[in-house]
Amino acid sequence: MNRQPDIEVAPSAPNQQQVGPATSSVEHAYAVTDSPRKLKRKLDIVSGQFAIAKKKLKLARQSNSRLKRKVLSLKSVVTCLKKENLMSPDILRGFS
Repeated sequence: MNRQPDIEVAPSAPNQQQVGPATSSVEHAYAVTDSPRKLKRKLDIVSGQFAIAKKKLKLARQSNSRLKRKVLSLKSVVTCLKKENLMSPDILRGFS
């Protein structure tokens, strides 16, 4: 004898909660209320702002790198001048 598995049937609509007009506009926390065109416009604006910020960061890093190289170069010049005693004692006091 073949036995059929027990199948539970869900209750019909009267036991389900009805969505009222107060909750119909925001049904879920992840619901998107803007149109696709508006969302695309916002994405384009944010993408542009990101590109500008990225470029500014790159320029600042490049400037920082150039300034570090300049400081190292000037330090090496001062060191050479100190070794050769080409700087007066008054100037040397300023670098101590």
